[in-house]
Amino acid sequence: MNDVIKRMSVITGFDESDIISDFRYSEYVEIRRVCAWILRKEMTSSRAGRILNRTHATVLYSEQKVNDLISINDSLTLDLILKFYTF
Repeated sequence: MNDVIKRMSVITGFDESDIISDFRYSEYVEIRRVCAWILRKEMTSSRAGRILNRTHATVLYSEQKVNDLISINDSLTLDLILKFYTF
């Protein structure tokens, strides 16, 4: 499993397999979006998609969605990102 997924698992308390699963609960979706956003800083959308079991298009959409949430100061998104980088 990728280090980003492992770290996010520890931070959130969700299992790594649940983070990359097909669960559509908002908690999992938000965590996956932030993971995709972080992974895109380091690699291509195709590679990030393979790690998250998603298509490259889903990774690109997640990246844009997180950027939009950051621009409106969404507290949940900003909190996850802050915890990830200060963990």
